[in-house]
Amino acid sequence: MGRNLRAYRNHKGMTQETAAELLGFDVRYLRRIETGQMNLQLQTIDHIARTLEVDPLEFLTGGPWDEDPVTGQS
Repeated sequence: MGRNLRAYRNHKGMTQETAAELLGFDVRYLRRIETGQMNLQLQTIDHIARTLEVDPLEFLTGGPWDEDPVTGQS
């Protein structure tokens, strides 16, 4: 989940600070989500996906960036 958030945020050219402000989150909270330190409620996941204009199901399951950073394979 955090990896997907980071990928979609980067794809949109947003910094963590910009995304946190848009989402109404503290930047430290956003960092914890992106590093997998937070368990999120479905309502929060839906809020993030819709705010970033991503289909919530695609947001949960991964997008075109869902690949191993070392091998480049899905």
